[in-house]
Amino acid sequence: MGLLSPWFLVGLLALIGPLIAHLRRLSVQRRVDFSAVNFLDPRPPRSARKRWEDLLLLAARLLALGLLCFAFARPYLRSTPDSAGLLGHTHRVAVLLDTSASMRRGDLFSEALAKVRQAAASLPELGELEVLAFDSSVRSLVSFDAWRQIPVSSRAAFLKDALSAQQPGWGQTRLDEALRFVSAQHAADASSESFEVVVVSDFQEGTSLAGLQGVPWPEHFGVRLMPVVLPPSSAAKHVALHWVAPDSENGSAEAPFKLQVLAAPDFKGDSVQLQSEGPQPAQWLAAASAGRSRTCTVPGRPTAPAFIRVAGTGDFLSGVWVAPFVQARTSVALGGGGAAQDRTGSRYFVEQSLKALGEGRVETLAAETLSSEQIQRVSLWIASGNQDAALTAKMRASVESGAAALVFLNGEADVALLSALAGEGTSVREAPVEAFAVLGEIDRAHSLFSSFVSPQFSDFTGIRFWKYRRVSLPPNLASKVLARFEGGDPAVLEFTLGKGRVLVWSSGWRPSESQWVLSSRCVPFMSACLEWAGGGRRPFFVCTPGESVLLPEGSTSLRAVDGVETPIGSTRFSADAPGVYSIEPGGGVLVVNVAREETLLAPMDLAKLEALGVPGVNGGALFKEAFSEAGSPLALVPNELESRQGGWRLLLAAVLLLLVAETFWAARLSQGKGVLS
Repeated sequence: MGLLSPWFLVGLLALIGPLIAHLRRLSVQRRVDFSAVNFLDPRPPRSARKRWEDLLLLAARLLALGLLCFAFARPYLRSTPDSAGLLGHTHRVAVLLDTSASMRRGDLFSEALAKVRQAAASLPELGELEVLAFDSSVRSLVSFDAWRQIPVSSRAAFLKDALSAQQPGWGQTRLDEALRFVSAQHAADASSESFEVVVVSDFQEGTSLAGLQGVPWPEHFGVRLMPVVLPPSSAAKHVALHWVAPDSENGSAEAPFKLQVLAAPDFKGDSVQLQSEGPQPAQWLAAASAGRSRTCTVPGRPTAPAFIRVAGTGDFLSGVWVAPFVQARTSVALGGGGAAQDRTGSRYFVEQSLKALGEGRVETLAAETLSSEQIQRVSLWIASGNQDAALTAKMRASVESGAAALVFLNGEADVALLSALAGEGTSVREAPVEAFAVLGEIDRAHSLFSSFVSPQFSDFTGIRFWKYRRVSLPPNLASKVLARFEGGDPAVLEFTLGKGRVLVWSSGWRPSESQWVLSSRCVPFMSACLEWAGGGRRPFFVCTPGESVLLPEGSTSLRAVDGVETPIGSTRFSADAPGVYSIEPGGGVLVVNVAREETLLAPMDLAKLEALGVPGVNGGALFKEAFSEAGSPLALVPNELESRQGGWRLLLAAVLLLLVAETFWAARLSQGKGVLS
């Protein structure tokens, strides 16, 4: 037998009073004669029958008081036929253990494991237990079938072994998916009459609940929450960082790095110090507001993978991995344009533009001395006048095979070079320029000019051209004008040649013809030319732990920043931990960071679950003691047993019957007693 409110048994101490009064009445008093008693008739001594009647009357009164105390204590029987179904195989408990990234804080996970063991210890002997770990996915740790097969005496050790290897991961808290999983499991199991879900989690604000809307919950299904919380003394005033990652398809390689600074509601102050750990260490102050998100720019723009964290804290959720786009190394063949040492020729300024892009991005080759092996790997040919016919023929063959060519026209004599590429019908004539010409219409939708869309880079009217050529291509050639001078003459043209493409500038790249090579637009345009020629960014992926990513074909392994290489068996891959990984071979980049929602660590409003219709125990109401340590995780069983048995009602009925019987009995015994005459 069990009691829901055993403290009411303290009322049994009230039975001592009537017993003491009865014992005092039995004690013999010394007889004293005085004159007043002479007027009374002598009363015979009490008979043994009368004494037994008094004792029975006292016992009835004590029994009534005792039954009243037991009624308030709300007793229930554990092994009655009515409770056999409830406590036997028809009652199942599924424990959902949160293993998400937020559970890595302090001793939260150790406390969570203790609560799981507590739930198992409170389970009735004939009940069934299942333990599921959940974060971004749901995993079974202990199944109902395994629990049934383990002897009762060995279950505690079995559960301890099953939990011993568990550690929190880096996934997101997808509570909605976990509850949907167990509800579908219960709905498919017709043999279970009662099913309780015990959720052990920190219930942080970023917990995913969107999937709970409109869920058809099965009957006899209840949810109980068992939160784990950090002590107030060790709960940090959390500040989290989130990288606003660039668009992997259209993002600019020169774009600044931006971070979101997410401060907890109890954060004090208006700024936080951040530090970058990596090849370019740095520290700076970023604006922060309690309970709000602020955006800051990383100074210096990292050129290599780096880990940025809140200075002076070891909290893993206060840091974020960042990485720049990785550019492919492009082989460029330079031909014509004068000698490399001639600072007035096009070749010199082209080489300077290529050097400004970085040594690791460009392999510069002299077109005149190319070997057969070098010709095979050339992606971009750059030609500018006085180039012999044999070299032009090699360039044409390479372009037809898939390479690209950039041609500058330094004069009418370059018609031979352009005709060799575009075909007969090509004409090049010197254009009359009174003072200077400027670029007017520009196709900024094209990849070569797409990086000049922002207002600070979109204005080309300040770049003057003193000389240019009027170009006419054969009418049957598939060509496109990408930029025109204000007078309407083509400035930049593009046409296809076999599998490749050719870009034509009607002006030379030298200071004597224009300000283009000295402007701030020249180097970004050259970078766009490399991407246009197939030497663009390596594949770039940004994801969260556990999220599936389709890597490029032929990928064999991932190399972390510490040099550890992990083989991969398929191009479909999901990372287990945050970090920056190089995709081998090919050199693409995979950046993995904890989900932004997982860094929102303020306590969640538990009323959200009730608003979403999640069925709770005891009539559907969620437990008020959600963040308290009191209460058994499986209190549903005693409550239902006591409610079904209704023992307190029977006890109250017995008390009323006893009191009625005691009243009539006492009245009967009082009749015939001696009175004054």
